[in-house]
Amino acid sequence: MFSVRLEKSLSLSIHLARNYQHHFVTVEHLLLALMDDEEIVACLSEMGADITRARQHLDLYLQDPNNQLGRVGSNILSMSSQEVEHAEDFK
Repeated sequence: MFSVRLEKSLSLSIHLARNYQHHFVTVEHLLLALMDDEEIVACLSEMGADITRARQHLDLYLQDPNNQLGRVGSNILSMSSQEVEHAEDFK
């Protein structure tokens, strides 16, 4: 069983995929849906994510994923350079 919050986010991600006229729900749809959850937004913000910018980039990506992938890529949450360096240690 999923929590009520998770069910809401999953349902919203399906709704978003339909609104973008996509045949599949992707992690980008789910991430955008999760950004409607106050606790998720608070957590991401504490980690330095620019939520407004992330939403804008996700929207651009979902409107035309082939055109925007290179510009959005893995920087979607605007991680700090220290966080990126730390993440690169695990490659």
